[in-house]
Amino acid sequence: MATAEITSAVAETAFEYSEITSAVAETAFEYSEITSAVAETAFEYSEITSATVEIAFEYFEITSATVEITLATAEIAFEYPEITSATVEVINTYGDARGVKE
Repeated sequence: MATAEITSAVAETAFEYSEITSAVAETAFEYSEITSAVAETAFEYSEITSATVEIAFEYFEITSATVEITLATAEIAFEYPEITSATVEVINTYGDARGVKE
């Protein structure tokens, strides 16, 4: 009777060992999932890098726009002397008008 109980205990231990083995197999499967998650993270990092390149490209576009605005400002500065010249002409015309009135 005692031998049968010991045998049953060993059988239960073997069954528990099987569960431990299954747990290890599950852990290995979970490790695979973690590896996949790392691979996905690496893929996402690649996307982030691409986004950074796009932002850098957009920054270049902003830089180009800044150059265009600077050029536009230069054009305004060029037009400003023309406005100044027009003002001088108006003053000259006013001087002429004063001369005519006198």
